Amino acid sequence: MKIGSDSFGFVETFNMDGLNSLKTLKIGPKSFTHYKNYDHYYPGSSFHIKNCALLESIEIGGNSFSDYSGEFELANLPSLQSIIIKDMMNDDWMSYSFYDSAFVIRGIIDR
Repeated sequence: MKIGSDSFGFVETFNMDGLNSLKTLKIGPKSFTHYKNYDHYYPGSSFHIKNCALLESIEIGGNSFSDYSGEFELANLPSLQSIIIKDMMNDDWMSYSFYDSAFVIRGIIDR
């Protein structure tokens, strides 16, 4: 699944649960954020990817989810091999993706 750049600027909750045929998730830069820096945040915002049995990779473009301040949760993703959160190397500022979020991983590896 691919989500383009600068998309969904006013969405405060990202929740993917039980998408069992999903193998990759790519989110373009500056998506799921209204303010593109750390100056503002949504106190009730959250990011969750759970129970996606075949999901192997997550790639998030720079400054996506930059004003999210709630939980960043990955849970029950047994096939997950990589998580990439990019920066904004070609811009004048660094990436603020998940700048003020708590990072939580649950049950990804079952070994």
